[in-house]
Order: sequence, then structure tokens, then C-alpha cells
Amino acid sequence: MNAKAIDCTLATSIHPLDRGELLEVKDGNGTTVSVASGSVWITQHHDTRDILIEAGESFHLDRCGVAVISTRQSSQVRLSGTNAQVHGPQVVLLRTGERNEFRASLMQRLGALATQIRGSVVHWLMPMTRLGY
Repeated sequence: MNAKAIDCTLATSIHPLDRGELLEVKDGNGTTVSVASGSVWITQHHDTRDILIEAGESFHLDRCGVAVISTRQSSQVRLSGTNAQVHGPQVVLLRTGERNEFRASLMQRLGALATQIRGSVVHWLMPMTRLGY
């Protein structure tokens, strides 16, 4: 994948995004996402909420791991960190054509995780089936 890594070591960074582009924010817990124009959809690791924010609104990333910011239209997104963040989060911009590669990679990782979980459950249940449960 030819994703572009973005240096986010400054306290605030501004990202103009075209419709369909993604920002992948790694280790962004404590980062505030603000939308100056347009609208975005935010998905965080281990978070079932759908977070939709529009121009003038902001959201505070409150999870460790990866957050994906997806543009619903051409947008301008500002990421700002807290004083506690010595190094800014790692931010990767995925252009529209790279979304399919990202989606395929994500599906492959999810499939591997499902296989691992299924194997763990079977391993845990085997002794119970021998006991007649």
C-alpha cells in the first residue's frame, strides 16, 4: 500500500481531505479531531459508536489503538494533542484508490483474528464435550 505517513509531532496539524479519503490515526488517545469544513465519520478501536462530526464540531479520541477518520465530502480536519503527548500520534493518509487495499488488509486481519478466536473457543470447549456437556 502506498499510504502517505504524515508527521504529526506538532501540537496541531491541519489536513485537507478529498471525499472518500481516510486518515488512520495510531496511538491518538487524547487527540482532539475538529472539522473546519465538511463532515467526517470516526471509528475507534474497540468502540461500537458511530461518531459523525460536521463543520464546527469536534471529538476527543478516547481509545488506544487505531482510529480511522473517513471523509463524507471534501473536508478540512484539524488534529490537536494534549500537553501530555510528547510525540504526536502517527497519522497515515489513505487516498481514495488505497481504500480498497486498506479494506482488503483489514478484512485479512479480521479473518485471522476470527480463526484465532474460533481455535481458542474450540480448545476451551473440547474438555467440556468429553464430560458430556
